[in-house]
Amino acid sequence: SAAPGVFGSKVSSTIAVTVSNATGNNKYYFDTVLNPTLALIRGATITFDTTDSSNNSHPFKLSSTNADSSGGTEYTDGVKYYINGSSVSGSDYVSNYANNGGGTGFRGIKWTVPHNVSTTYYYCTSHSGMGEDGRLTSTTDDTKADQFAWKCTLAIPFTGNDLDYSGVLNATTTNKSTGSDNVAFSGPGDMFYGNNLKLTGDGSNNSRVTIASGSFGFGTGDWTIEFWAHFTAVGDQGNRNARILTPSSESGTYVQILTSTSNATVQLNNLDIPNGECLNRTRHYVFQRSGTTGELIVDGVLVDTGTENRDFPDVAYQIGRYDGTNGGASMYMADFRVYNGIKKYSTTGKTLGDPIFVPASPSPDIRPDSPSGVAFKSKLTEVTDGSVSFDGVSG
Repeated sequence: SAAPGVFGSKVSSTIAVTVSNATGNNKYYFDTVLNPTLALIRGATITFDTTDSSNNSHPFKLSSTNADSSGGTEYTDGVKYYINGSSVSGSDYVSNYANNGGGTGFRGIKWTVPHNVSTTYYYCTSHSGMGEDGRLTSTTDDTKADQFAWKCTLAIPFTGNDLDYSGVLNATTTNKSTGSDNVAFSGPGDMFYGNNLKLTGDGSNNSRVTIASGSFGFGTGDWTIEFWAHFTAVGDQGNRNARILTPSSESGTYVQILTSTSNATVQLNNLDIPNGECLNRTRHYVFQRSGTTGELIVDGVLVDTGTENRDFPDVAYQIGRYDGTNGGASMYMADFRVYNGIKKYSTTGKTLGDPIFVPASPSPDIRPDSPSGVAFKSKLTEVTDGSVSFDGVSG
C-alpha cells in the first residue's frame, strides 16, 4: 500500500537562510551554520527561506559556478522564486527583494533538485564572497524520490480520488484542476493500492477524468507519459476504439492513447502492443519521445519504436470517454504521470525486446520471507578457496 505523503516528500526540507558578519564579512548561514556540507537527494524539493530581515539587502540565488570570491552564474533548473508569498520571475525577485523586508509572506527559493546536477553553489547578487565556497552536492536514490520530478507536470496516483500532486513533487509547476464523471475507485488483486481508478465504457454511461491544461504542452520537445493499467475489455462495449487518453476537444494535433478494435492493439498514435497481452492483467506502460523518435515500453521492455515529430499544444485532456456517451475504455488505472521536456528512460543501444528497467510490482517474485528473498549482498564472508560437502548422516 502507498505510504503516507507523496513520494519524495520525506527527503524534502526547509533551510533557514540568514546573514551574519561574525567572521568580519557578511556570509550566508544555513540553519545558523556557516558553509555547511549539504547532501541533497535528486528529486527532493529544498526550500531556502530568506524571509529573515538579515537578508534584506542580500538577494540569495543558486549558482552553477563557484561564487566564493565573485558573482555567481545564476542556476535556474528546477528553481522557483518567491516574494511575499507569491511566485515571481528571477528579475522581479531581485528587484523586489529588499522591499519584502516589510512583507508578511514567504521570501526565498524553492528548488526541486534535477536528475542531472551534482554540485551547485549559492551567491548574493549584490555582494561578492558571501557564498563562502558553499557547495550543495546531490546524489540519486530512486527509493527516496523521483529524480525526474523537476520535469513532472502531472502526477495522479488514483488512490481513492483524482487529485493531481505534481505541484507537491515539482516546485516549478502547480497542481492541475481535475474532475470526474461516473468513475469508481476499486481494484483487481494484482493492482497497486487496491483502490484505483475504475473506468467503465458501457456505451451509455462512459466514465472519465478531466484534466485542466498545463501538462501536455510538449511542443516539439521530449516528453514521457507513464501509468499502470489493467484492461477489462477491448475497445468499448459498442465495439468502437476506446479512448484511454485524449484531449477534451479532438481537433488539431494531440496525444491519443486508445485500445483499437480494428487492429487489436493498445496504441499511442503509431506505437502499439497487441491488446491480447494487456487484458485482465496489470502492466506498466511508458510512452516517451526523444527528438523525433517515439518509444513504447511495457513492463520495462522496449516493445515498439516509430517516428514521432508532431507539435503538441497545451490543451485540456481527459482519461476515458471523448464525447457524451461513446468511446470509453474499460480499465483500472494507477500512478498516471506526465513529464514535459525529458525522456525519462534511457534506451541507448537497445533494440526491440530488450529490457530497459525493472518496474515495481505489487506481487514481486522475490519474497522477503523466502531463502531467495535476499535483496542485498550477504554480509557473510565469501569463501573462494574451498567447498562444503554433506554426507546425509544426522549430526
